[in-house]
Amino acid sequence: MLISKRILSAVLLGAMLCQLVACGSSEPVSEDTTTAGTDGTTAAEVVGYPYYSDTDFGGETFTIINVSKKFHSMLCDVFPDESNGETVNDAIVARNERVMEQLNCQIEEIHVGQSDINTMITQAVMSGDDVYDAAYPFMNQTATGIAEGYYYCLNDIDTVHLGESWWDPVMLKATSIGGKSYFATSSAHLMSLDGIWCLFFNEDMMDDLNLDYPYQTVRDGNWTLEEMRKYTKAAASLNGADSFSKEAGTSAVFGCTSFSGGTAKFLYGVGAQYFSKDKDDMPVFSADSERFANAVEKLASFMSTPGEYLLSDNETFPDTSYVGYFKNQNALFLAAEIKTAQTLRDMEQSFGIVPMPKADDEQENYMATCLTGVCVFTIPTTNPEPEKVGLFFDALSWESDATVLEPYFSVLVEQKGLRNEESIEMLEIIKANRSVDLGIAYSWASALEGRLSSEVFSTTPNIASTVASQKEAVNAAMNKTLEAIK
Repeated sequence: MLISKRILSAVLLGAMLCQLVACGSSEPVSEDTTTAGTDGTTAAEVVGYPYYSDTDFGGETFTIINVSKKFHSMLCDVFPDESNGETVNDAIVARNERVMEQLNCQIEEIHVGQSDINTMITQAVMSGDDVYDAAYPFMNQTATGIAEGYYYCLNDIDTVHLGESWWDPVMLKATSIGGKSYFATSSAHLMSLDGIWCLFFNEDMMDDLNLDYPYQTVRDGNWTLEEMRKYTKAAASLNGADSFSKEAGTSAVFGCTSFSGGTAKFLYGVGAQYFSKDKDDMPVFSADSERFANAVEKLASFMSTPGEYLLSDNETFPDTSYVGYFKNQNALFLAAEIKTAQTLRDMEQSFGIVPMPKADDEQENYMATCLTGVCVFTIPTTNPEPEKVGLFFDALSWESDATVLEPYFSVLVEQKGLRNEESIEMLEIIKANRSVDLGIAYSWASALEGRLSSEVFSTTPNIASTVASQKEAVNAAMNKTLEAIK
Protein backbone atom coordinates (compact mmCIF):
# COMPACT_ATOMS: atom_id res chain seq x y z
CA MET A 1 0.00 0.00 0.00
CA LEU A 2 1.29 3.51 -0.78
CA ILE A 3 2.34 5.48 2.24
CA SER A 4 1.50 9.17 2.46
CA LYS A 5 3.87 11.88 1.39
CA ARG A 6 4.05 13.26 4.97
CA ILE A 7 5.05 9.89 6.45
CA LEU A 8 7.49 9.30 3.64
CA SER A 9 9.15 12.67 4.27
CA ALA A 10 9.55 11.77 7.95
CA VAL A 11 11.12 8.43 7.08
CA LEU A 12 13.53 10.10 4.67
CA LEU A 13 14.44 12.77 7.22
CA GLY A 14 15.20 10.11 9.84
CA ALA A 15 17.36 8.23 7.39
CA MET A 16 19.28 11.37 6.50
CA LEU A 17 19.92 12.16 10.15
CA CYS A 18 21.22 8.66 10.76
CA GLN A 19 23.60 9.06 7.84
CA LEU A 20 24.80 12.46 9.16
CA VAL A 21 23.50 14.23 6.08
CA ALA A 22 22.97 17.95 6.65
CA CYS A 23 19.36 18.35 7.70
CA GLY A 24 19.19 22.05 6.87
CA SER A 25 18.45 21.36 3.20
CA SER A 26 14.85 21.71 2.09
CA GLU A 27 15.40 19.40 -0.88
CA PRO A 28 14.03 15.87 -0.34
CA VAL A 29 15.78 14.39 -3.33
CA SER A 30 18.99 12.67 -4.28
CA GLU A 31 21.87 14.33 -2.48
CA ASP A 32 25.43 13.26 -3.31
CA THR A 33 27.49 11.46 -0.69
CA THR A 34 31.23 10.92 -1.17
CA THR A 35 33.49 7.96 -0.63
CA ALA A 36 37.30 7.90 -0.64
CA GLY A 37 38.93 6.63 -3.82
CA THR A 38 42.10 4.55 -3.97
CA ASP A 39 44.04 7.54 -5.31
CA GLY A 40 43.06 9.76 -2.40
CA THR A 41 40.31 11.57 -4.30
CA THR A 42 36.61 11.30 -3.60
CA ALA A 43 34.01 9.72 -5.87
CA ALA A 44 30.40 10.87 -5.90
CA GLU A 45 27.77 8.31 -5.01
CA VAL A 46 24.30 9.32 -6.13
CA VAL A 47 21.45 8.37 -3.82
CA GLY A 48 18.52 6.88 -5.73
CA TYR A 49 14.91 7.88 -6.24
CA PRO A 50 13.71 9.12 -2.83
CA TYR A 51 10.05 8.09 -2.89
CA TYR A 52 10.17 4.31 -3.30
CA SER A 53 9.90 3.58 0.43
CA ASP A 54 8.75 -0.04 0.84
CA THR A 55 6.05 0.13 -1.86
CA ASP A 56 5.22 -3.25 -3.38
CA PHE A 57 2.64 -3.57 -6.16
CA GLY A 58 2.47 -7.35 -5.81
CA GLY A 59 3.29 -8.14 -9.44
CA GLU A 60 0.53 -5.92 -10.86
CA THR A 61 0.62 -5.11 -14.58
CA PHE A 62 0.08 -1.52 -15.73
CA THR A 63 -1.07 -0.84 -19.28
CA ILE A 64 -0.06 2.30 -21.15
CA ILE A 65 -1.04 3.46 -24.62
CA ASN A 66 1.53 5.21 -26.77
CA VAL A 67 2.23 6.09 -30.42
CA SER A 68 4.25 3.84 -32.70
CA LYS A 69 7.81 3.10 -31.61
CA LYS A 70 9.52 5.13 -34.34
CA PHE A 71 6.89 7.79 -35.00
CA HIS A 72 8.48 10.19 -37.51
CA SER A 73 11.84 8.50 -36.75
CA MET A 74 11.75 9.67 -33.13
CA LEU A 75 12.44 7.67 -29.98
CA CYS A 76 8.92 6.96 -28.75
CA ASP A 77 9.36 3.48 -27.29
CA VAL A 78 9.17 3.75 -23.50
CA PHE A 79 9.43 -0.01 -22.94
CA PRO A 80 11.65 -1.66 -25.60
CA ASP A 81 11.28 -5.42 -25.87
CA GLU A 82 14.93 -6.23 -25.20
CA SER A 83 18.52 -5.04 -25.22
CA ASN A 84 20.00 -4.80 -28.70
CA GLY A 85 23.46 -3.34 -28.24
CA GLU A 86 22.38 0.26 -28.94
CA THR A 87 23.53 2.45 -26.05
CA VAL A 88 20.34 4.43 -25.52
CA ASN A 89 18.00 1.47 -26.06
CA ASP A 90 19.92 -0.62 -23.54
CA ALA A 91 19.97 2.22 -21.01
CA ILE A 92 16.17 2.44 -21.30
CA VAL A 93 15.77 -1.33 -20.89
CA ALA A 94 17.99 -1.30 -17.78
CA ARG A 95 16.05 1.68 -16.40
CA ASN A 96 12.73 -0.11 -16.82
CA GLU A 97 13.99 -3.27 -15.20
CA ARG A 98 15.22 -1.36 -12.14
CA VAL A 99 11.90 0.38 -11.58
CA MET A 100 9.78 -2.73 -12.23
CA GLU A 101 11.94 -4.78 -9.87
CA GLN A 102 11.90 -2.11 -7.18
CA LEU A 103 8.10 -1.74 -7.28
CA ASN A 104 7.38 -5.39 -8.13
CA CYS A 105 5.23 -4.73 -11.19
CA GLN A 106 5.09 -5.18 -14.96
CA ILE A 107 4.25 -2.87 -17.86
CA GLU A 108 2.27 -3.60 -21.01
CA GLU A 109 2.80 -0.93 -23.68
CA ILE A 110 0.30 -0.68 -26.53
CA HIS A 111 1.56 1.14 -29.64
CA VAL A 112 -1.00 2.62 -32.03
CA GLY A 113 -0.96 4.88 -35.09
CA GLN A 114 -1.09 8.66 -35.08
CA SER A 115 -4.75 8.83 -36.02
CA ASP A 116 -5.80 6.19 -33.50
CA ILE A 117 -4.37 7.19 -30.14
CA ASN A 118 -6.76 10.04 -29.33
CA THR A 119 -9.74 8.05 -30.59
CA MET A 120 -8.86 5.00 -28.48
CA ILE A 121 -8.38 7.08 -25.32
CA THR A 122 -11.71 8.83 -25.94
CA GLN A 123 -13.55 5.55 -26.51
CA ALA A 124 -12.12 4.02 -23.36
CA VAL A 125 -13.03 6.96 -21.13
CA MET A 126 -16.46 7.49 -22.67
CA SER A 127 -17.33 3.83 -22.03
CA GLY A 128 -15.87 3.95 -18.53
CA ASP A 129 -13.47 1.17 -19.43
CA ASP A 130 -10.36 0.98 -17.24
CA VAL A 131 -8.03 -0.33 -19.96
CA TYR A 132 -5.23 2.26 -19.82
CA ASP A 133 -3.49 3.13 -16.58
CA ALA A 134 -1.52 5.89 -18.32
CA ALA A 135 -1.54 7.40 -21.78
CA TYR A 136 0.76 9.41 -24.02
CA PRO A 137 -1.55 11.42 -26.31
CA PHE A 138 -0.31 14.24 -28.50
CA MET A 139 -0.08 17.53 -26.62
CA ASN A 140 -2.13 19.45 -29.18
CA GLN A 141 -4.94 16.89 -28.89
CA THR A 142 -5.37 17.13 -25.12
CA ALA A 143 -7.61 20.22 -24.98
CA THR A 144 -10.77 18.30 -25.83
CA GLY A 145 -9.93 15.55 -23.36
CA ILE A 146 -9.28 18.06 -20.59
CA ALA A 147 -12.55 19.86 -21.33
CA GLU A 148 -14.43 16.54 -21.26
CA GLY A 149 -12.75 15.36 -18.07
CA TYR A 150 -10.70 12.53 -19.60
CA TYR A 151 -7.53 13.22 -17.62
CA TYR A 152 -6.66 13.72 -13.96
CA CYS A 153 -5.10 16.98 -12.87
CA LEU A 154 -1.58 15.74 -12.11
CA ASN A 155 -1.22 18.21 -9.24
CA ASP A 156 -3.87 16.17 -7.40
CA ILE A 157 -1.85 12.94 -7.66
CA ASP A 158 0.40 12.90 -4.58
CA THR A 159 2.86 10.45 -6.10
CA VAL A 160 3.56 12.64 -9.15
CA HIS A 161 6.08 15.13 -7.80
CA LEU A 162 5.78 17.87 -10.41
CA GLY A 163 7.91 20.19 -8.31
CA GLU A 164 10.93 17.96 -8.74
CA SER A 165 13.46 18.51 -11.50
CA TRP A 166 12.81 15.22 -13.30
CA TRP A 167 9.50 16.57 -14.61
CA ASP A 168 10.45 19.08 -17.29
CA PRO A 169 9.98 22.43 -15.48
CA VAL A 170 10.17 24.43 -18.72
CA MET A 171 7.22 22.65 -20.27
CA LEU A 172 5.27 22.66 -17.02
CA LYS A 173 5.70 26.40 -16.62
CA ALA A 174 4.72 27.01 -20.23
CA THR A 175 1.60 24.82 -20.26
CA SER A 176 0.15 25.15 -16.76
CA ILE A 177 -3.07 27.10 -16.35
CA GLY A 178 -3.82 28.65 -13.01
CA GLY A 179 -1.12 26.45 -11.53
CA LYS A 180 -2.77 23.26 -12.80
CA SER A 181 -1.22 20.70 -15.15
CA TYR A 182 -3.13 17.89 -16.80
CA PHE A 183 -0.12 16.64 -18.73
CA ALA A 184 3.64 16.71 -18.33
CA THR A 185 6.82 15.69 -20.10
CA SER A 186 9.97 14.06 -18.80
CA SER A 187 12.94 12.14 -20.15
CA ALA A 188 10.96 8.92 -19.61
CA HIS A 189 9.61 9.58 -23.13
CA LEU A 190 12.36 11.00 -25.36
CA MET A 191 10.09 12.44 -28.03
CA SER A 192 9.97 15.79 -26.22
CA LEU A 193 13.74 16.03 -26.76
CA ASP A 194 13.91 14.48 -30.23
CA GLY A 195 11.25 16.97 -31.34
CA ILE A 196 13.11 20.21 -30.47
CA TRP A 197 13.48 22.41 -33.56
CA CYS A 198 16.69 24.04 -34.79
CA LEU A 199 18.44 25.17 -37.97
CA PHE A 200 20.95 22.86 -39.66
CA PHE A 201 23.42 24.45 -42.06
CA ASN A 202 25.93 23.09 -44.56
CA GLU A 203 29.44 24.16 -43.54
CA ASP A 204 30.99 23.11 -46.86
CA MET A 205 28.57 25.32 -48.79
CA MET A 206 29.41 28.24 -46.50
CA ASP A 207 33.10 27.67 -47.22
CA ASP A 208 32.41 27.80 -50.96
CA LEU A 209 30.46 31.04 -50.49
CA ASN A 210 33.20 32.56 -48.27
CA LEU A 211 30.72 32.96 -45.41
CA ASP A 212 31.65 32.79 -41.74
CA TYR A 213 29.93 30.08 -39.74
CA PRO A 214 27.26 31.80 -37.59
CA TYR A 215 28.32 30.27 -34.26
CA GLN A 216 29.90 33.46 -32.91
CA THR A 217 26.94 35.53 -34.04
CA VAL A 218 24.72 33.26 -31.95
CA ARG A 219 27.04 33.58 -28.95
CA ASP A 220 26.94 37.35 -29.23
CA GLY A 221 23.12 37.27 -29.21
CA ASN A 222 22.95 38.75 -32.72
CA TRP A 223 21.54 35.83 -34.70
CA THR A 224 18.51 37.65 -36.10
CA LEU A 225 16.35 37.13 -39.18
CA GLU A 226 18.23 39.98 -40.86
CA GLU A 227 21.56 38.24 -40.19
CA MET A 228 20.26 34.93 -41.46
CA ARG A 229 19.07 36.57 -44.68
CA LYS A 230 22.62 37.63 -45.47
CA TYR A 231 23.33 33.92 -45.78
CA THR A 232 20.15 32.91 -47.60
CA LYS A 233 20.52 35.71 -50.15
CA ALA A 234 24.13 34.67 -50.82
CA ALA A 235 23.14 31.02 -51.26
CA ALA A 236 20.05 31.49 -53.47
CA SER A 237 20.92 30.66 -57.09
CA LEU A 238 19.01 29.33 -60.08
CA ASN A 239 22.17 27.47 -61.03
CA GLY A 240 20.80 26.70 -64.49
CA ALA A 241 17.22 25.98 -63.41
CA ASP A 242 14.28 27.79 -64.98
CA SER A 243 12.77 28.88 -61.67
CA PHE A 244 12.90 28.55 -57.89
CA SER A 245 9.98 26.12 -57.89
CA LYS A 246 9.82 22.81 -56.03
CA GLU A 247 10.89 20.16 -58.53
CA ALA A 248 12.51 16.76 -58.24
CA GLY A 249 16.11 16.89 -59.40
CA THR A 250 16.24 20.68 -59.66
CA SER A 251 19.63 22.34 -59.94
CA ALA A 252 18.42 25.45 -58.11
CA VAL A 253 19.98 26.27 -54.76
CA PHE A 254 17.80 27.73 -51.98
CA GLY A 255 18.71 29.66 -48.89
CA CYS A 256 16.62 27.52 -46.55
CA THR A 257 14.06 24.74 -46.73
CA SER A 258 11.60 22.98 -44.47
CA PHE A 259 8.20 21.33 -44.65
CA SER A 260 4.88 22.85 -43.55
CA GLY A 261 5.67 22.51 -39.85
CA GLY A 262 8.71 24.74 -40.18
CA THR A 263 6.68 27.88 -40.78
CA ALA A 264 5.17 27.77 -37.30
CA LYS A 265 8.59 27.17 -35.75
CA PHE A 266 9.99 30.27 -37.45
CA LEU A 267 6.96 32.19 -36.19
CA TYR A 268 7.71 31.07 -32.65
CA GLY A 269 11.40 31.84 -33.08
CA VAL A 270 10.74 35.48 -33.97
CA GLY A 271 8.57 35.87 -30.88
CA ALA A 272 5.18 35.66 -32.56
CA GLN A 273 3.42 34.19 -29.53
CA TYR A 274 -0.33 33.87 -29.47
CA PHE A 275 -0.63 33.87 -25.69
CA SER A 276 1.20 35.24 -22.69
CA LYS A 277 0.31 34.74 -19.01
CA ASP A 278 -0.82 37.10 -16.28
CA LYS A 279 0.32 37.12 -12.64
CA ASP A 280 -2.19 34.36 -11.81
CA ASP A 281 -0.79 32.00 -14.44
CA MET A 282 -3.80 32.55 -16.66
CA PRO A 283 -3.61 32.86 -20.47
CA VAL A 284 -3.90 36.24 -22.16
CA PHE A 285 -4.35 36.60 -25.93
CA SER A 286 -1.37 38.59 -27.21
CA ALA A 287 -1.33 38.09 -30.99
CA ASP A 288 -3.06 41.43 -31.57
CA SER A 289 0.02 43.42 -30.54
CA GLU A 290 2.05 45.63 -32.88
CA ARG A 291 5.22 43.66 -32.11
CA PHE A 292 3.52 40.40 -33.12
CA ALA A 293 2.47 41.89 -36.47
CA ASN A 294 5.92 43.36 -37.12
CA ALA A 295 7.65 40.05 -36.39
CA VAL A 296 5.36 38.12 -38.74
CA GLU A 297 5.77 40.73 -41.48
CA LYS A 298 9.56 40.40 -41.27
CA LEU A 299 9.19 36.66 -41.62
CA ALA A 300 6.87 37.13 -44.60
CA SER A 301 9.47 39.27 -46.35
CA PHE A 302 11.92 36.38 -46.01
CA MET A 303 9.62 33.50 -46.96
CA SER A 304 7.96 35.24 -49.91
CA THR A 305 11.28 36.06 -51.62
CA PRO A 306 11.95 33.49 -54.39
CA GLY A 307 15.03 31.41 -53.69
CA GLU A 308 15.49 32.37 -50.05
CA TYR A 309 12.99 29.88 -48.65
CA LEU A 310 11.52 26.69 -50.09
CA LEU A 311 8.40 25.13 -48.59
CA SER A 312 8.98 21.49 -49.42
CA ASP A 313 7.52 18.06 -48.59
CA ASN A 314 8.02 15.80 -45.60
CA GLU A 315 9.81 12.46 -45.55
CA THR A 316 6.83 10.72 -47.20
CA PHE A 317 7.84 12.23 -50.57
CA PRO A 318 11.60 11.58 -50.91
CA ASP A 319 11.95 13.15 -54.38
CA THR A 320 10.96 16.57 -53.06
CA SER A 321 11.73 16.10 -49.37
CA TYR A 322 13.11 19.02 -47.37
CA VAL A 323 15.81 16.72 -45.98
CA GLY A 324 16.66 15.56 -49.50
CA TYR A 325 17.15 19.13 -50.72
CA PHE A 326 19.55 19.75 -47.84
CA LYS A 327 21.51 16.51 -48.25
CA ASN A 328 21.86 17.14 -51.99
CA GLN A 329 23.25 20.65 -51.38
CA ASN A 330 20.18 22.33 -52.86
CA ALA A 331 19.67 24.31 -49.64
CA LEU A 332 22.10 26.03 -47.27
CA PHE A 333 19.82 25.83 -44.20
CA LEU A 334 17.35 23.18 -43.07
CA ALA A 335 14.73 23.87 -40.39
CA ALA A 336 13.93 20.60 -38.64
CA GLU A 337 13.83 18.65 -35.39
CA ILE A 338 16.99 17.59 -33.53
CA LYS A 339 16.22 13.97 -34.45
CA THR A 340 17.03 14.87 -38.06
CA ALA A 341 20.72 14.71 -37.13
CA GLN A 342 20.31 10.92 -37.20
CA THR A 343 18.83 11.10 -40.71
CA LEU A 344 21.88 13.09 -41.83
CA ARG A 345 24.45 10.60 -40.56
CA ASP A 346 25.27 9.46 -44.11
CA MET A 347 25.67 13.02 -45.41
CA GLU A 348 29.18 13.55 -46.79
CA GLN A 349 29.35 17.31 -46.19
CA SER A 350 29.96 18.82 -42.78
CA PHE A 351 26.98 20.45 -41.10
CA GLY A 352 26.26 22.37 -37.93
CA ILE A 353 23.25 23.66 -36.02
CA VAL A 354 22.13 27.04 -34.67
CA PRO A 355 18.92 28.28 -33.02
CA MET A 356 16.00 29.68 -34.97
CA PRO A 357 16.71 33.40 -35.53
CA LYS A 358 15.30 36.24 -33.45
CA ALA A 359 13.08 38.87 -35.05
CA ASP A 360 15.55 41.65 -34.23
CA ASP A 361 17.99 42.91 -31.62
CA GLU A 362 15.12 43.98 -29.35
CA GLN A 363 14.17 40.32 -28.80
CA GLU A 364 15.97 39.31 -25.62
CA ASN A 365 16.30 35.54 -26.07
CA TYR A 366 16.38 32.93 -28.78
CA MET A 367 13.14 30.95 -28.78
CA ALA A 368 13.09 27.25 -29.53
CA THR A 369 10.07 25.01 -29.41
CA CYS A 370 9.18 21.38 -30.04
CA LEU A 371 6.76 19.81 -32.45
CA THR A 372 3.15 20.45 -31.46
CA GLY A 373 2.34 16.76 -31.64
CA VAL A 374 4.79 15.80 -28.90
CA CYS A 375 3.56 12.96 -26.68
CA VAL A 376 2.75 13.98 -23.10
CA PHE A 377 2.19 11.93 -19.95
CA THR A 378 -1.43 11.73 -18.74
CA ILE A 379 -3.50 9.54 -16.43
CA PRO A 380 -7.04 8.77 -17.69
CA THR A 381 -9.79 9.37 -15.14
CA THR A 382 -11.01 5.78 -15.62
CA ASN A 383 -7.95 4.61 -13.65
CA PRO A 384 -9.31 3.95 -10.13
CA GLU A 385 -5.84 4.05 -8.52
CA PRO A 386 -3.91 6.83 -10.25
CA GLU A 387 -1.38 7.08 -7.42
CA LYS A 388 0.11 3.72 -8.39
CA VAL A 389 0.98 4.48 -11.99
CA GLY A 390 1.85 8.01 -10.89
CA LEU A 391 4.55 6.65 -8.59
CA PHE A 392 5.82 4.33 -11.30
CA PHE A 393 6.28 7.13 -13.84
CA ASP A 394 7.66 9.49 -11.22
CA ALA A 395 10.35 6.92 -10.47
CA LEU A 396 10.84 6.23 -14.17
CA SER A 397 11.39 9.93 -14.81
CA TRP A 398 13.99 10.17 -12.03
CA GLU A 399 15.79 7.08 -13.34
CA SER A 400 15.70 8.53 -16.86
CA ASP A 401 17.40 11.74 -15.78
CA ALA A 402 19.98 9.73 -13.87
CA THR A 403 20.84 7.10 -16.49
CA VAL A 404 19.30 7.81 -19.92
CA LEU A 405 19.81 11.52 -20.58
CA GLU A 406 23.61 11.33 -20.61
CA PRO A 407 23.87 8.59 -23.27
CA TYR A 408 21.01 10.15 -25.22
CA PHE A 409 22.78 13.48 -25.61
CA SER A 410 26.44 12.46 -25.47
CA VAL A 411 26.20 9.33 -27.62
CA LEU A 412 23.10 9.45 -29.80
CA VAL A 413 22.71 13.19 -30.44
CA GLU A 414 26.27 14.46 -30.09
CA GLN A 415 28.59 11.63 -31.13
CA LYS A 416 26.36 9.97 -33.72
CA GLY A 417 24.39 13.02 -34.81
CA LEU A 418 26.20 16.35 -34.44
CA ARG A 419 29.68 16.67 -35.86
CA ASN A 420 31.55 19.36 -33.94
CA GLU A 421 31.94 20.99 -30.54
CA GLU A 422 30.34 24.21 -31.74
CA SER A 423 27.09 22.40 -32.59
CA ILE A 424 27.07 20.75 -29.18
CA GLU A 425 27.44 24.23 -27.65
CA MET A 426 24.58 25.47 -29.84
CA LEU A 427 22.43 22.57 -28.66
CA GLU A 428 22.86 23.76 -25.08
CA ILE A 429 21.70 27.25 -26.08
CA ILE A 430 18.69 25.78 -27.89
CA LYS A 431 17.77 23.55 -24.94
CA ALA A 432 18.06 26.48 -22.52
CA ASN A 433 15.65 28.61 -24.57
CA ARG A 434 12.94 26.12 -25.47
CA SER A 435 9.30 26.47 -24.55
CA VAL A 436 5.88 26.20 -26.16
CA ASP A 437 3.01 28.58 -26.87
CA LEU A 438 -0.16 27.97 -24.86
CA GLY A 439 -2.30 28.63 -27.90
CA ILE A 440 -0.54 25.83 -29.78
CA ALA A 441 -0.22 23.44 -26.84
CA TYR A 442 -4.01 23.46 -26.41
CA SER A 443 -4.82 24.04 -30.11
CA TRP A 444 -6.76 27.22 -29.34
CA ALA A 445 -4.84 29.09 -32.03
CA SER A 446 -4.40 26.24 -34.53
CA ALA A 447 -6.67 27.83 -37.15
CA LEU A 448 -4.99 31.20 -36.71
CA GLU A 449 -1.58 29.61 -37.03
CA GLY A 450 -2.73 27.91 -40.23
CA ARG A 451 -3.89 31.23 -41.66
CA LEU A 452 -0.62 32.95 -40.74
CA SER A 453 1.43 30.06 -42.11
CA SER A 454 -0.13 30.83 -45.49
CA GLU A 455 -0.01 34.60 -45.05
CA VAL A 456 3.80 34.64 -44.65
CA PHE A 457 4.19 33.51 -48.26
CA SER A 458 2.35 36.60 -49.51
CA THR A 459 4.25 39.65 -50.67
CA THR A 460 1.48 41.81 -49.19
CA PRO A 461 0.51 40.12 -45.91
CA ASN A 462 -2.28 41.58 -43.81
CA ILE A 463 -1.36 40.27 -40.40
CA ALA A 464 -3.54 42.54 -38.24
CA SER A 465 -6.66 41.73 -40.26
CA THR A 466 -5.96 37.99 -40.14
CA VAL A 467 -5.49 38.05 -36.37
CA ALA A 468 -8.61 40.17 -35.84
CA SER A 469 -10.73 37.76 -37.89
CA GLN A 470 -9.68 34.83 -35.70
CA LYS A 471 -9.50 36.44 -32.25
CA GLU A 472 -13.09 35.65 -31.21
CA ALA A 473 -12.79 31.97 -32.18
CA VAL A 474 -9.43 31.64 -30.42
CA ASN A 475 -10.79 33.11 -27.19
CA ALA A 476 -13.89 30.90 -27.39
CA ALA A 477 -11.71 27.80 -27.63
CA MET A 478 -9.62 29.02 -24.72
CA ASN A 479 -12.67 29.72 -22.56
CA LYS A 480 -13.98 26.20 -23.14
CA THR A 481 -10.78 24.79 -21.64
CA LEU A 482 -10.79 27.31 -18.80
CA GLU A 483 -14.36 26.46 -17.84
CA ALA A 484 -13.45 22.80 -17.59
CA ILE A 485 -10.41 23.54 -15.42
CA LYS A 486 -12.40 25.80 -13.11
